[in-house]
Amino acid sequence: MISLPVQFARHSGPNAIGDHSLVFTIDESIDMGAFNPTRIKRGTQFMMVLIESDKEDMPKQSETPEETKSRFQKRMYALMNELAELSGKDKREIKELLKKFLIEKGKIKESTTELDIEGYAFAIYYIQSKINNLNES
Repeated sequence: MISLPVQFARHSGPNAIGDHSLVFTIDESIDMGAFNPTRIKRGTQFMMVLIESDKEDMPKQSETPEETKSRFQKRMYALMNELAELSGKDKREIKELLKKFLIEKGKIKESTTELDIEGYAFAIYYIQSKINNLNES
């Protein structure tokens, strides 16, 4: 996982195919460690979690992988509750639908407790896209 303090610079879009472009800036004094943006190929996909730095749930810069996993797990369950509320379905039904999807995609065998950080990011993206679809309807 790469954690970088960035500032939102601008937004453009949608373009002809409906894409939006977001531009973030990184102060030159920030140590980016092994992250080298000049080596990233165009089209490389990343999972981004944007948290405003003045929020209480802003993670520490020294967050461990286990702390990240725990935070992602909490986010996944919060989104599941939101999806249940928006869709009018029971929370258990939402969890079963998610588990079925994750099993089909090969992310888990039986339980969401098997998820690693990447798996939680995958699940969060899936649930958020379902919420977005409901909100657009």
